Amino acid sequence: ADIAYGGNWFCLAKSDLMNEPNPDKNELLRLTHELVIAAREHEPRVDHAELFGNPTRPGSDSRNFVLCPGAMYDRSPCGTGTSAKLAC
Repeated sequence: ADIAYGGNWFCLAKSDLMNEPNPDKNELLRLTHELVIAAREHEPRVDHAELFGNPTRPGSDSRNFVLCPGAMYDRSPCGTGTSAKLAC
């Protein structure tokens, strides 16, 4: 995993789970929560985790799952996550 700042602190990790057709939401939440906890040992300000995998649609670059503060989640890294990915 990588830790990067793009407006928020992110822990970013490539995951085979993201290559499954319909990954289990609870498993995605569990894994990203564990990533945040582990990343905070190195950078206490990490508050987002992004899993990414191969794209599933033509013309796409990646498939994403982002854990946000408060156990909210998004399928898009938005601007801050994209900036963190570029920083990596």
